[in-house]
Amino acid sequence: MSPTLNHMDGLLSLQQALNSGLRVNKLDADYIEHLDEIPSGRRYCYAKVVAGEVQALATFGQEESINSVDCYSLNYAVSEKYRRRGLAVEIVNRGLEELKKHLRKSKKSFYVDAIVEMTNTPSIEVAKKTISRKRLAATRFFHKCTIFIFS
Repeated sequence: MSPTLNHMDGLLSLQQALNSGLRVNKLDADYIEHLDEIPSGRRYCYAKVVAGEVQALATFGQEESINSVDCYSLNYAVSEKYRRRGLAVEIVNRGLEELKKHLRKSKKSFYVDAIVEMTNTPSIEVAKKTISRKRLAATRFFHKCTIFIFS
């Protein structure tokens, strides 16, 4: 995962795809799920969509396994006009619940990691509240970042 990746691009891309008729699984009135294949495996996307507008997105992209345990890289974004309402924590928690349901079927253990720029305090707080209170400081791709791991 590139630390320069703008996760809002994913949210905007999902909005465009929905507007163009992308077929998704409706989880309930406000939540959708979209599963697709990526070069490293499978990607699970969860979004809060109200009145056709994507408010928040969490994606779990399969990465290389660690000691035969599946690993997923977490990315999340909230549309600018819906920030500071707890939607990032809400969508990540919902996504984790749904991911656990999928992986329980195959009885697989898994890790989730989130790599967050050390200067992105709101995103660090989301990761602390959702996947881990433990964090590892690291320099990755020449950027300082924090890595959170959930297992």
